Amino acid sequence: MRIVGNLLDNAIEQAKLMADRAVTVAFNVIENTSEISISNSVGSDFNQHKIFETGYSTKGSNRGLGLANVQELVEQQQGFYMEIESTKGYVTMSLIITEDN
Repeated sequence: MRIVGNLLDNAIEQAKLMADRAVTVAFNVIENTSEISISNSVGSDFNQHKIFETGYSTKGSNRGLGLANVQELVEQQQGFYMEIESTKGYVTMSLIITEDN
């Protein structure tokens, strides 16, 4: 819940700053894998390679802890993975959860 809540908070906060204020959430289950994807528009200063670094933020100082916490939480859970895709001013962050039988 903390992971998804943080991803949603970030997407909504960013969308408020953009012309396209839409946030899209998708839930998919395929066999033993669940995926929660959250998409929103981003500015030209978006750097997908730095967003999980502690303290990195495009929104000002004293920020940049949320996605670092997300990364830490994902790493603590077996079978949790994050994927990030950015194209043409939009980013999609997907939490993938695999279940072993």
